[in-house]
Amino acid sequence: MKKIILLFFVIVFFAVIFITACGSGTTAQETLAPTTPPTIAIPTPTATPPATTPTPLPPDATPTPTPATPTPEPPPVFVGEINTEAITIAAGLTMAAITQDGVLWAWGSNHSYQVGDSTTIDRHRPIRIMDNVAAVSAGWAHIMAITQDGVLWAWGNNNTGQQGILRIGEYRGHYNPLRVMDNVVTVSAGDWHTMVIKQNGALWAWGDNSFGQLGTTTPTRDHYHIMDNVAAVSAGGAHTMAITQDGVLWAWGANFFGQLGDGTSTIIGNRDPIRIMDNVITVSASINNTMAITQDGVLWSWGYNERGQVGDGTTTDRHSPIRIMNNVAAVSSGLSPMAITQDGVLWTWGYNEWGQVGDGTTTNRSNPVRIMDGMMLP
Repeated sequence: MKKIILLFFVIVFFAVIFITACGSGTTAQETLAPTTPPTIAIPTPTATPPATTPTPLPPDATPTPTPATPTPEPPPVFVGEINTEAITIAAGLTMAAITQDGVLWAWGSNHSYQVGDSTTIDRHRPIRIMDNVAAVSAGWAHIMAITQDGVLWAWGNNNTGQQGILRIGEYRGHYNPLRVMDNVVTVSAGDWHTMVIKQNGALWAWGDNSFGQLGTTTPTRDHYHIMDNVAAVSAGGAHTMAITQDGVLWAWGANFFGQLGDGTSTIIGNRDPIRIMDNVITVSASINNTMAITQDGVLWSWGYNERGQVGDGTTTDRHSPIRIMNNVAAVSSGLSPMAITQDGVLWTWGYNEWGQVGDGTTTNRSNPVRIMDGMMLP
């Protein structure tokens, strides 16, 4: 019994010593170096939205552009292998850009080979396509390019003959650039048709003609000679606008929302060119809108206006040209049009659900909003 009691006290004694030692000692802990979170650049809104709601203007009035204070943006980040400035761009489901050295780059959707890299893999970075390129235009799913020797090339979707290669019904068309014709100076790709000006001023067309967008009453997918003495052309979704060398603006094709500008609104406006206005130097046609600049620098706009894209302070479709603003040097039509005035200021308006106007909001704008200064003039 005594031995048991003695053993008990021995055990307690050592237990006390062990507990004391543990309590008075310092326990080593692993020290983790703090991780510095990455710095994320949060975009700064480039403009201050207007404080009041734009007041609708009569059709013949000139709306006052809404000013906004631009915020300087960080320099652009070069992507892929592009390490020089782009001088020409074409935007659609597939993007294309020509750099100063004449190299054509493309990226984006590639389901119909429209990137031109011999694959159908969507490209998230620019891919080098060809050299010595002078101009490029992107349709819905086809690309047209002119090299510096005046040769026209095409690739991508060709199901309506929009490439001009006369191999109809090829949904995926051609997976890399294919030579179409020579002596070309201008090309404009619509959704499913293509317009071309040759060195002698002749305007040629091919592709879909469902709405008369080729400018001919003859249903054909062959190359078709439309008119002569043409200085500029712009292919919209299913309508076409052309300027002859005397400054006259002509229109033909679909006219759902008055995008031809002839004062009417019909599904098929006209299959032959109709005269719209005089003294025009620039025209830009989008899916359902048209914009033009006259010799005096006035910007005119007409067509679909549900999101304010005409720019006249209303959301009423316009079937005839409406005067928008003065001293304009360049314009690009669309759901969110953009214009550059002669003082280098960029203005935007129209559809803004994803912030494409660039004024720091997602509110549609029916009047031009000043976005940023210092733009390069064409």
